[in-house]
Amino acid sequence: MPLSSALIVEPREHPSSFASIKNVRENLGPDIPIIWFHGTKNKEFAKDIAEQIPNLKLREIPVDNLPSAGHYSSFMLNKNLWKELRHYAHREPNSKTLVFQTDSGFCNLDTNKTLEHLSTLEEIDYIGAPAGGHHNGGFSYRDIDGMLKVATRSDNIEVDSGLWDSGYWLNDWSAPSRRPKAEDKVISATCKNLKTCRHADTEQGDKFSCCGMDKHRPIKEWPDALGFHGRRHHYVGHQKPFDALEELFAACPEAEHII
Repeated sequence: MPLSSALIVEPREHPSSFASIKNVRENLGPDIPIIWFHGTKNKEFAKDIAEQIPNLKLREIPVDNLPSAGHYSSFMLNKNLWKELRHYAHREPNSKTLVFQTDSGFCNLDTNKTLEHLSTLEEIDYIGAPAGGHHNGGFSYRDIDGMLKVATRSDNIEVDSGLWDSGYWLNDWSAPSRRPKAEDKVISATCKNLKTCRHADTEQGDKFSCCGMDKHRPIKEWPDALGFHGRRHHYVGHQKPFDALEELFAACPEAEHII
């Protein structure tokens, strides 16, 4: 199975942290490590959750918070993050990680269905919910070497030999002075331009995840999606011409426990 880890970056004491991580744990089974990059202020909060969820690995970012989407994007596009994930994957080729956020998860609790679906994506480097020209990153499945190529803008990846010290780069990491572009838009654009990066198509993305951040598509256009991403306000009110929240919960029951 190419899946070697799951990844969440959340430096806040977010009220949905436990529910979203528990959802992923119950779908992936106990053997896949979930790696949580937390901040300095939610360190004890993260420890409390780790005591309740098995195989949850904690990594501390030396910041109180990532105050903008741009700061998050900078972190996700750092090549050292993907080098660390290669370490968890024992440098096996085609190793994947599931990236999720506190407003995302699997629609149902069915480990067999989840792993069967993910096994069909072995030849894909990046997939999320189609969202207007790119695939959304908040609930996405990524090839680790593919993301290292994206982070370095190169078809060639650096091959590490021997033991890799994963601690140093976090100590040196700092938030950018300029706000970078959204990481999922960068990934989609860069992956499509690289010769060896394999980007999922719209049909594959629709089956993988539904996303309330696409304001013009009803949930019914994502039949039997494996997962979802989006906060409640992405599904209701002025951002959509219809109320999709009840529709989401009917198609994706686990969403009601998370968002």
